[in-house]
Amino acid sequence: MAEGLISTIEFQMSLLLFVALAGYLLASKINQSAVIVFLG
Repeated sequence: MAEGLISTIEFQMSLLLFVALAGYLLASKINQSAVIVFLG
């Protein structure tokens, strides 16, 4: 069951979006440009 969930495109896209949002929030906390987070 868990393997099927992890392999779905919806789960992968939502995880990517969450990681990008978390990186943006972290970058804004330390006054870093958000573009660096998305490129890195």
